[in-house]
Amino acid sequence: MTNRFFSRNCSGGGAKASGAGRFLSRSAPFELSILQVVSDDLDVDVSTTVVDPVFATLLTAPITTIGGDLAMFFTVSGVASGFVNGEYRLLLDGALLDSVAISFIGPTFGNSGSVVHVSSVLPGAHTVTIEWALIPGTLGGPSLSVSPVTSPNREHASLVVEEIL
Repeated sequence: MTNRFFSRNCSGGGAKASGAGRFLSRSAPFELSILQVVSDDLDVDVSTTVVDPVFATLLTAPITTIGGDLAMFFTVSGVASGFVNGEYRLLLDGALLDSVAISFIGPTFGNSGSVVHVSSVLPGAHTVTIEWALIPGTLGGPSLSVSPVTSPNREHASLVVEEIL
């Protein structure tokens, strides 16, 4: 499968795009081949009171590659029990690649964020993981939740990993 691929560096709203020392831009699309796609979507309601620097696993996507590049896409939307900040981290084989912090302005107010990252990998088995935690200093009754079952049109967490040439 061949697709046009582009992303952009976003500011504000907790979104950013990055990748292994290079940025891909709308003004310079290029052709790429997608060799395989794996994904993990949250299919249960979850809540965390875990505080940084101890993170809990939210999503995991194992992939076996021929070597080359992995394009990793993570999106999340959720709610908090108070005025809290949540952090979501993207890891490849346990190594931190990128993260996004999301502020929630009050109980029942939702917010969202995303991470797009491209990284080169060696041939073999790899694991892409999303972890989450509350950021220290958070005010309010600290809990953060993502509830795709009870709020399917409002909340989600998704991870897509593509091996690309």
